[in-house]
Amino acid sequence: MISATPSIAQTLSVSCVTYAADTELLGRVIAALVTAVTDARKQRPTLKVSFMLVDNGPSADDLERLRQLEALYQEKFDDFQILTGHGNLGYGRGNNVAIALTNAEYHLILNPDAILNCDAINNALSHMEQDEKLALAAPLGIDRNGEPQFLAKRFPSPIVLTLRLMHISILT
Repeated sequence: MISATPSIAQTLSVSCVTYAADTELLGRVIAALVTAVTDARKQRPTLKVSFMLVDNGPSADDLERLRQLEALYQEKFDDFQILTGHGNLGYGRGNNVAIALTNAEYHLILNPDAILNCDAINNALSHMEQDEKLALAAPLGIDRNGEPQFLAKRFPSPIVLTLRLMHISILT
């Protein structure tokens, strides 16, 4: 029998792929995530949240800066991991590595420059819980002036795909 009341999410994993990240900005991103998780736990006190920083960076200095952030924020999450040593896999594949390591009910792919509103996680989970056919949610992105940013990109043209395959950056 299907319940009329949607179930409350119990687990959320979050991945954030970085490459030579601006540590100050990434710290603000993680702080905003912590605030959003805290807000979500007001409605979902049993919510477990794991956070995975995927380090695609080229140097040991990158990892050291990420470890400093880990020390600041690890106790704010039920699990905090830095995935490293795999080289630069790219953004999509880096997130796939993190997703493969989780069995959470929901997963958030967080850009290393995206500052979440405090109610973003709670709102997203509520929408996902209310519609069982909903499998993916995308945020409304706005810039510092409150202007909408167009996050959805069209599939690249054949010429752009060819240039990418040849590692030519013009027009890509």
